[in-house]
Amino acid sequence: MTMGLMLGMFVLFSVFSAVGVYMAIKTTLTPLMDDRDDLPPQW
Repeated sequence: MTMGLMLGMFVLFSVFSAVGVYMAIKTTLTPLMDDRDDLPPQW
């Protein structure tokens, strides 16, 4: 039971870390993407 709980916490932590890194990279790249007119608006 303890191993399952630790695994679940580790997976949760990994997901949150990945989301945080993705958001940081997206925020950094958004101004660069806005300079291009050939990209779709959703990017």
